Amino acid sequence: MLSAAVAALRQRYDLSMTIEDYHEHTLGKRSDSRSVAYISCLNARGERSWGVGIDNDVTRASLQALLNAARVFLPQESSSLA
Repeated sequence: MLSAAVAALRQRYDLSMTIEDYHEHTLGKRSDSRSVAYISCLNARGERSWGVGIDNDVTRASLQALLNAARVFLPQESSSLA
């Protein structure tokens, strides 16, 4: 899912970015606890950006983290994507 999202960002924004690191965990011990995801991305120049996402759904938290990291590498007029 994240690799597909990176591919879409590459195609839509001509963005050369890779996911370098990814971690997730829950913010509690109950079954209804929220998830937090952390993503580190690198662009073609070797610049790093971190993104964090928090949601009840780990998939949404992961996508939020990816989009937050990607914002740093987007041109200013494109950075309102999320």
